[in-house]
Amino acid sequence: MNWQLMFAVMLATLVVLTFPAVLILSPFIVRKMAELEWFFATTAEGQARPVIWNKKFRKFIMNYAGHIFQGELFKDHRNASFRFDPQEAEYWELIHASQWPRKNKTVIEKLLRLFEGVYLIGVPPFAEIQRYRMTWIEWGYPKKSDGTVSTTKAPISHDEPISHVLVQSDVYFVKVLSAETKEGIPVDVSFLLTISITNPYKALYRVQHWLEAVTNQTEGTTRVYIGTQNIRELFAPPEGDPSTALPVGTIGALSETSSEELAKALHSRLENFKERFGVNVELVQIQSIEPAGDAAAKYRELLTRKYEAEQEAERVRIAADAEAYRIETEAKAKQKAAEMVVGAVSSIPNGPDIFHSQQVGALQNLRTYVEGDRQGKSKKGKKPVIAIPTDSGE
Repeated sequence: MNWQLMFAVMLATLVVLTFPAVLILSPFIVRKMAELEWFFATTAEGQARPVIWNKKFRKFIMNYAGHIFQGELFKDHRNASFRFDPQEAEYWELIHASQWPRKNKTVIEKLLRLFEGVYLIGVPPFAEIQRYRMTWIEWGYPKKSDGTVSTTKAPISHDEPISHVLVQSDVYFVKVLSAETKEGIPVDVSFLLTISITNPYKALYRVQHWLEAVTNQTEGTTRVYIGTQNIRELFAPPEGDPSTALPVGTIGALSETSSEELAKALHSRLENFKERFGVNVELVQIQSIEPAGDAAAKYRELLTRKYEAEQEAERVRIAADAEAYRIETEAKAKQKAAEMVVGAVSSIPNGPDIFHSQQVGALQNLRTYVEGDRQGKSKKGKKPVIAIPTDSGE
């Protein structure tokens, strides 16, 4: 019996000595297991990851500050009518932190903060994180060939397998190619869509590719709208300034009116996506529009010629207005001079007879000299002296 007692003492001593070490090392062990997705898994901020059991959906794990799944809020509620089944889409509806009451954390919950961000997924190989392929175009800062990051935003294409649903807001780039105007001119239209996921279950399982569904609806609505407009209306200057000519530089910028109308039509079309697919289109921005394909160079040349013609017409109009003003000013001056001459002649006895007897052919050959005031007002007691030129041949 002595050896049995000795073995028990040694075992107890080993447990006592190793327990603190295991307790200290456990967060690191669990973290490493989570990286390998053995029993545990982690997820980045703003992401929700689907967990499947034998290829069947089981739950989502999510790390999104200030948000929680609706079903988790009511899962401990005593009234069953408030509880949701994890297999139902409504369970995975995101709600904001302000919608649930805060409670004081227990000692155990405080100790478990060491494991915060690590989630239990189940026993492998039955439990695993689901992966799927997704294609999207991000609007961000691309990497250059030398490894540095560009300072200018541009479209960044992705086509890769992923294991998460991005629930936080992000900006996606969508381009509609060769949408024909009323005249049949093809144009390319680029959009920036700010999208957030409000229900990852609906986004992942209610539609095969949620972003592709958004893109298809965007393309269809855009083609219909562009088909009702002529190219001049799409690039037209603001209505308040009709004299503004269309500069070539506006290629790539949709007119303010068209931009607002198209954005409104798209937002209205995509509004039901939140309820159906858990996809919330927060903002629609029309980034650019330009002629497409072989028509691009031809239309640019046509637009350039039209712009130059408008500028030349404007220059001619300004010159004509200036010339008309000059002629009008000279005519008024001559009329005023003639009135002064006639007035001066009429003030002299027999002035009109003298004037006609000299057969003056034009008023510009008649000069009036007035003593004193040059404005046609004679000094007191003096009358104007009329000088009538004579024919040099007589």
